[in-house]
Amino acid sequence: AKNCLYIQGLIRGVNFDKSVEWFHILRSAAHKGNAEAQYSLGNCYMKRRRGVEQNYNLAVEWYRRAADQGDAKGQCGLGDCYYNNHGVEQSYEVAVEWYRRAADQNDAWSRKSTMWSWTLLFKWCTIQSWILLF
Repeated sequence: AKNCLYIQGLIRGVNFDKSVEWFHILRSAAHKGNAEAQYSLGNCYMKRRRGVEQNYNLAVEWYRRAADQGDAKGQCGLGDCYYNNHGVEQSYEVAVEWYRRAADQNDAWSRKSTMWSWTLLFKWCTIQSWILLF
């Protein structure tokens, strides 16, 4: 876990070379099928961490690999991509489905995301109903 923090630039005082070294280790673990590494690599691409260029398409690819293995954080990350139109066509329905899958594993963040998504979707439907009435 500390290695992922190095890469994501979350530990103060870490030099750039150390981050690059850990990025290569992370990428290797992700390619070998480690779901946590896949999720973390997705974060690197999503959030432009430590010299990694932001690339929503690669973020989606790595989140999806983690999500397909049942990783709750990967499922939540993929849900965020669908919710925010990052690397995939925006779809609140698909976002909520990924959040639900993660929430079914008792992932607290995805439960919050699911509730937030449903609240926004309800507000959007209410606004659309008012527009149709007037």
